Amino acid sequence: MPVQRLWDLEKTATESAVLIGLKLPRSGIVPEESLAELNRLTNTAGAKVVGQLIQQRQAPHPATYIGKGKVKEARDYILRKGINVVIVDDELSPTQESNLEEEFNCKVIDRTRLILDIFALHASSSVGKLQVELAQMGYYLPRLKNIWTEFSRLGAGIGTRGPGEKKIEIDRRIINDRISNIKKKLKNISGQRHNRRSQRRKTFKKSICMVGYTNSGKSTLLNLVAGTQVEVADKLFSTLSTTTRNMGSGKYSILLSDTVGFIKKLPHQLVEAFMATLEEVKEADMLLHIIDVSADNYRHRVDAVNEVLGELEVRDKPIIKVYNKIDKVGIKPKNKKGSEPAVYISASTGEGIDNLKKEIESQLDKRMMKVVVRIPQSRQDVINTIYKSSHVESREYEKNDVILTCAADKEQFEKFKEYIVK
Repeated sequence: MPVQRLWDLEKTATESAVLIGLKLPRSGIVPEESLAELNRLTNTAGAKVVGQLIQQRQAPHPATYIGKGKVKEARDYILRKGINVVIVDDELSPTQESNLEEEFNCKVIDRTRLILDIFALHASSSVGKLQVELAQMGYYLPRLKNIWTEFSRLGAGIGTRGPGEKKIEIDRRIINDRISNIKKKLKNISGQRHNRRSQRRKTFKKSICMVGYTNSGKSTLLNLVAGTQVEVADKLFSTLSTTTRNMGSGKYSILLSDTVGFIKKLPHQLVEAFMATLEEVKEADMLLHIIDVSADNYRHRVDAVNEVLGELEVRDKPIIKVYNKIDKVGIKPKNKKGSEPAVYISASTGEGIDNLKKEIESQLDKRMMKVVVRIPQSRQDVINTIYKSSHVESREYEKNDVILTCAADKEQFEKFKEYIVK
């Protein structure tokens, strides 16, 4: 039951959608900004937004999300405009979704399902498809009654990509079996990637992972500094698979990885399902937090990324904040020192890239320790290991020994600590 698109968007009439959001006290979320982002998500999924509704409440209504009065107002608008899909800016409970569909007499999609749908649209690699399907299954499992009823009467439109089958005969046991099967496959993939990372750690290569809000320019930066040909598109979640390439930077050999972008209210199902991909973040020596400084609400986006990094338990890693797209706002390239170093660049024009490379090298230097080792010339295997796993600054010969002055991070020195003389 592979993840799939159930129709060709180019051959399907564009759906018209109305967006619905809540303004909640002390939520820290500006509903207008959130709906603007939901608008982009909706367009990415292939529908056209024709209106939006914001309801102020103390808390979401347990049965209808927006309350009975607002439901009537929304229903009149939907009928008048001929709306065929309602998209809600939060994750709905199965009861809320069922009640709203009954009231509106049209399809109701929540934010989580919309994002899952976009991931299904963009998943191209076998691993990416497995991860998206796992996330979809976790979302659909408590909604079987709603989803299968909907699939039986709908032939197309956003929110219907995924594990639907024509006869709609999938039951809870089959889905649980499929979830178990996918998890086993992803566990094997995770093990294979762990072995590759372990092999890399035996060398002096440093692993740096880019993280950031979706569409912040990570792929553009990777193409610039590593000479890759990763697809760059002005759309949300265009990159789902991790791409790792060599990036030379002075005395260090660096492996730079691009990862899936984050977003506000990122569905927990996706974080869980994409753990095999996000392990690159957890295993990296350093993170580059790419920030689109031209976005009006970029500080809120920084908070959203930090929230996911906290969920991944990587906030204590060395992080360089990289403020990208300075060419769009007229900022000059610059660096900021301190506990959270920052670099201002433009990945599209190349401004500030040299400053970024120097800052990366500077931060890596701080993690290094310098030692002198004395090794018998007969132990060529140890000498070769040191050259592979550290930066050798000088080499001298004394009687039957080789004396090396080298720099490496502390865990690398555990391999040859018996030879350290100072």
